[in-house]
Amino acid sequence: MDWRKLFSETIWQKLLEYVVVSLIATKFLGDTFGWVTANPYRLTLAALLLLPPLVYVLWRRYRFPIKWIPSPYFLGMRGSPSEIEVLQFQGNGINRLDRVIDELKGHLISRVDGTRSQPLEIIVGGHAHDPADTNGIPPMAQVQIQIRFVPKIADGPDALSERDFRDHWADFDFVVSADGREQTIRFDRAKVAKLLDKFKGESTPPRLPHVTLKA
Repeated sequence: MDWRKLFSETIWQKLLEYVVVSLIATKFLGDTFGWVTANPYRLTLAALLLLPPLVYVLWRRYRFPIKWIPSPYFLGMRGSPSEIEVLQFQGNGINRLDRVIDELKGHLISRVDGTRSQPLEIIVGGHAHDPADTNGIPPMAQVQIQIRFVPKIADGPDALSERDFRDHWADFDFVVSADGREQTIRFDRAKVAKLLDKFKGESTPPRLPHVTLKA
């Protein structure tokens, strides 16, 4: 230990300044507290003035690190109206912290039968990757995620039929964790059914006027 640093003039000067500032702050806060609490109207006014910034500070500190961008297309699908297949859950978000998000984990849990999906993946360069294989999510950067319903197996099925999907995933929770902070978002039966019907409708080409032959 360097004793010269402990007894240096700079150290004692800073300590003295800290003590003086602390005493002044204590006196000021004590007088202010007494002035406010002496009158119920002052107390109410002080509460109204201090409550909004306090709520805002707490909200910024404890909010989920990723802001999810609302989208009606939270399922990746393919096929025709008569036979559609569901490939994955998908979404986009933004890191709203002023630091890198180092760890991102997630999965889906069915509210129908408790089935658990494959783990969350991040899309980088058009390909899905384990979040652990990335350098994290930089501040204010967008992130695209997906969660497969079927394990990725070579030459195996990569999607669920509409019937199988409705039987197991008609109602599910999206469970996600960013740097240890967890969030759960529910996708209920009404929301899931609405998207499936929407995809069917958009997959049906409009019937335009056309020339026909005589009978």
